[in-house]
Amino acid sequence: MGVVPATARTTEERLRAGWIHALGLPRIVSLCDTGDRLCQRPVEGLDALFSGAEDATEISLTGDWQRLEAGNLSVARLDLTLPDTDGAVEVAVRADADLTERTVLRFYPRQRRLALDFSAASVTPTSRRDTLWADIVPGATDVTVFVDKSVVTVFTGKGEGFAFGTFPEGAAAGTAFVRGTRGAA
Repeated sequence: MGVVPATARTTEERLRAGWIHALGLPRIVSLCDTGDRLCQRPVEGLDALFSGAEDATEISLTGDWQRLEAGNLSVARLDLTLPDTDGAVEVAVRADADLTERTVLRFYPRQRRLALDFSAASVTPTSRRDTLWADIVPGATDVTVFVDKSVVTVFTGKGEGFAFGTFPEGAAAGTAFVRGTRGAA
């Protein structure tokens, strides 16, 4: 995992919207304990810049969106513990209050898959609308999401990490939501 490529907006469109050159937060990259892959973790002291983390360890599996109450989440840290479910755990970041604009991280814990869904990331017609998929390491149940305005950086407790930019058009897009589903019965 690494840096997710930029949106389909032209440079001029990104400049007019006030967004350009988002690369993610600093991290330490080292060989994992297993010796077979690289691990990433936030640099020491990064947590202090994101005080007031929202803890989402109790994720309801009702399928209803729960608004995270850490105030303005344009700059925030979200700590998640993924439940053992056949369903999905979704985190909507850089969302507006009615979820018209949102970028969704969708974790499938038992399938060890992650979807990064840009389908509603912005009302701007030239914004990306695709969904990217990745495998996650078995046992990666602890997830930390850093939101730094338009840059979102994600780390798992098993050393995976990636960053992406999300560029909502609305000025109120600073809210985060979480929801979980049980999956097929």
